[in-house]
This record gives sequence, structure tokens and C-alpha cells, in this order.
Amino acid sequence: MAKEVLGKVMEKPLNVTLSKWDAEELVYEQIEYAAIDAFVSFEIGKNLFNSIWERQREIEIRRRAVVKRENLNCHYQLQLLLLQHTQGMCPTLALY
Repeated sequence: MAKEVLGKVMEKPLNVTLSKWDAEELVYEQIEYAAIDAFVSFEIGKNLFNSIWERQREIEIRRRAVVKRENLNCHYQLQLLLLQHTQGMCPTLALY
């Protein structure tokens, strides 16, 4: 997952990953591995959260653009209807 999300390869030496994690005291390599694993997990979560937030922001921007376009279309359709109904009745009104 670290490679897919962060573009980083995380070393996972078998002598550490398969070591005795339920031991009363962990060795330096286990502590180091656990700290790096926790940090990488945090960075993956942060990256995924930011990606999702950015996508949601883009969707909201597009949604607002569609609503704005629809509102403009309604506005111009109303103007067109007014023009059609007023043509010939009052020439100056039809100019607006």
C-alpha cells in the first residue's frame, strides 16, 4: 500500500516481521520497524484523506457550476418568453 499511495517501498525484513512480537521486551529492530510502520500508516491515511477531500471539492465546484448554468438558462428563457410576449406591444420593452 505504501508503494501504491506514497510511491515508497517499505523494507520488511523477515527476521523482524517474523520475530517474537509478544515478547516482554522488544528489541531495537522491532521498535524501529513498528515506529516506521506507524508513521507510514499515518502518511498513507493523510494522503488518502487529502485525495478524497480534493475529489469532494472538485465535485462541489462542478455541482455549483451546473446549478449556476441552470439558473442562467432559466433567466435567459424567462427573458426570451418576455420578449416573445411583448413584441409588437411595446417596442422599447422588447429591447431589454
